[in-house]
Amino acid sequence: MNVKEINDVYNNLNNKFQGAKVVKIDLHIHTPASKCFEKAGNTEDFCYKSLVKEAVENDIKIIAITDHNTFDGFNKVKHLLNDQNDIEFQKLQKNICILCGIEIDCLSKHLLAIFDVTFKEELQQKFMIEIGLNENCDVVDTYGPSKLVEIIEKYGGIAILAHVDAKNGFFEEFSKESIFSGRTIAKLLREKALCGIQYCNDLAKIKIEELIKQKDYLGNDTNIAFLKFSDAHGIVVNGKYTGRSGHKIGEEYSLIKLSESSFYGLKLALKDPDSRIISRIENIEDERPYIIGMALDCELFSKNFSNYTLIRFHKQMNCLIGGRGTGKSTILKILNYILNGDINKNKDKLYWFHSAILYVKWNKEVYAIGGSYFEEVDEYTNEISRNLKRKTYKLEGEKFRYIGKNSDVLFFILGYMQGQLSNMQENPNAILEIIEYFGIMRNGKDIEKNTKTIENLNKRLSLKLEEYERNTHKKKLITFLKDEDYINKYCHFKEIIANAVDNKFLIYKDIVDEINKVLNKYVKLEIKKGFSYKDRSLLLEIFCKKIQENYNYEKMIKIKKILKHVMEYSSARDKFIFFALLIQERYDELIKQYNLQNIDDIKEYLTVINDNMTTDMLLIDTDLNVKMSYNINSYIDNDVEEKFKGSDEISMGQNAVAILHMILKSSEQFGDSKTLLMDQPEDDLDNSYIFTRLVPEFRKTKNARQIIISTHNPNIPVSADAENIIVLKYDGNNSNISANGSIDSREVNRNVLEILEGSQKALEIRLNKYDYKL
Repeated sequence: MNVKEINDVYNNLNNKFQGAKVVKIDLHIHTPASKCFEKAGNTEDFCYKSLVKEAVENDIKIIAITDHNTFDGFNKVKHLLNDQNDIEFQKLQKNICILCGIEIDCLSKHLLAIFDVTFKEELQQKFMIEIGLNENCDVVDTYGPSKLVEIIEKYGGIAILAHVDAKNGFFEEFSKESIFSGRTIAKLLREKALCGIQYCNDLAKIKIEELIKQKDYLGNDTNIAFLKFSDAHGIVVNGKYTGRSGHKIGEEYSLIKLSESSFYGLKLALKDPDSRIISRIENIEDERPYIIGMALDCELFSKNFSNYTLIRFHKQMNCLIGGRGTGKSTILKILNYILNGDINKNKDKLYWFHSAILYVKWNKEVYAIGGSYFEEVDEYTNEISRNLKRKTYKLEGEKFRYIGKNSDVLFFILGYMQGQLSNMQENPNAILEIIEYFGIMRNGKDIEKNTKTIENLNKRLSLKLEEYERNTHKKKLITFLKDEDYINKYCHFKEIIANAVDNKFLIYKDIVDEINKVLNKYVKLEIKKGFSYKDRSLLLEIFCKKIQENYNYEKMIKIKKILKHVMEYSSARDKFIFFALLIQERYDELIKQYNLQNIDDIKEYLTVINDNMTTDMLLIDTDLNVKMSYNINSYIDNDVEEKFKGSDEISMGQNAVAILHMILKSSEQFGDSKTLLMDQPEDDLDNSYIFTRLVPEFRKTKNARQIIISTHNPNIPVSADAENIIVLKYDGNNSNISANGSIDSREVNRNVLEILEGSQKALEIRLNKYDYKL
């Protein structure tokens, strides 16, 4: 792996499709077929061609020709695009999708009907006759707007309310008495084929949104698309717009997220405005770190460039789907190993790949992290070991430059592999590690300073105590410390360590308090200082084993109870300095501080402990531990009583729900924008939680951080509206990427249906069994 290879792979990776992208659309454009269109002395053909050229020059990917009560304008544009003599104009259609449309005058209000480019003239005529448009009538007064929308849907179209806050708009008079009642508006807004509301003024849009919410016009529907279009009634000649109304093309438009510029994609996108309609502010390039893509040299995958398999990621949500054994988990594990720096813990599984190059965006810079294996032969045993070597490169201009073996850029992802969420139940430090992660985001320098203090001083103490273990067992430990004149130094170190532990506790407690406010009725955290059950039991066992030969059983049990009391009582104290006070023989002070006044002959027992001190005792410190409890009634939507249970009282699935809820909600609170990796979270979670809790969190979280997730659950890529669904298939020899993009891609859609739903037939059978009508 060299710099040339790093550059070549990057250039090819950038040419790979990354999934849904933001495009401009303008679905309200008039042509000379509208009587109010201003040609300004130009020929009709010139005007038609100019409109298309202006759209292409302004990078608008989808337009709809919507003349007043006629399809003639669209048909003329289509005819011109088919003119074989105008090669230059023909080329334009490769850069734009031109949809068939019409602006219908319905009871003095205007409604846009948009159809696919394949909407033939015979169907156009049939549609116009059915709604009552003919040579003698250029207004629809036979049907109300709701019925008209139903007919538009019957013909496969979508409806959009035109310029609702302007002349002839449905909300033109919303502050006054309107010709339509609230029931009429509510019925209209709930029509399945109504996909959007075109507005002109931003302030009017806000008022209309408030009115719709206040009147509950949408019912159970969460939202409807608010859109801006040019409503162009002219062209641009010599830099000036000729129309008397509307705007020149490119001045007003909507931003929408699509994989493919098509009517099908548009229709799906408008049905999910929360995810797909993008405001200009949100479209600004953000500074989140994300993985651009990866190149793998792995025997499992077929190569699609040189010796590598190239995988491109979207900076929002990516879903890996495919059958068992197609490599979904392998991709995530390789990402996790390289970027999290925990490869050495998994050497037994490094046969997955030979080398990999990861390209990441970090602090507005692009880096490449190359990882490859090298073999080492032990000269004594002849055993061959394989180790991973990493190198980091930085993009400067158009070329990458080598900058070192490691870099801070390596550690910016948060990964949860298959089953790991539920397994956290068995790891008492897992939740503390999450707290520490958020603590570092807020107080990284303070935590690092205190952690290093504890580690460094404990290392120095360990070295001194190892000297005792190596050199003598004739002396008592307390005698060795006195002879070495080390008691004061030990006590000084333990005082500093106790302060550092206390400082960390205060930082973590603030983090826990903040998380608890965010988690509210779902999860509660409690942080304490103390000793783990394992450490406490081990210490007592070692001590009792040492003294059992010299003291009777009753005295040994009494001493064990005293030590147990001290360790439990220490959890409530600011500092743990019991053994520091003990080796200084400050018994009176110690008895008072650790509440030992009521124990008979306590000084005698403390002397016994002092005389039989072990090195383990002198190294022990209070640690931090977190207890998590989960409201098992949080699933229930009704106002039921909260019922919290500790993590040891609930199922693995409930633990996974609680931990994942904490991760996602806390990430939002602390502004965590690091990439989130998840491998088949449905293994730990039930479908109800995935749809009602996880999907909404993903839809929100992906706007602030990159998500890369493998799944067999259709709710995750479809309901969360993943920008990039990567389809993996195994051909009998290798796995390969057969398609990628969002659900509006026909190919991706078909694969999601086949892989995650089991096929269209399987889905239909289930729906029929439920007696559900689409």
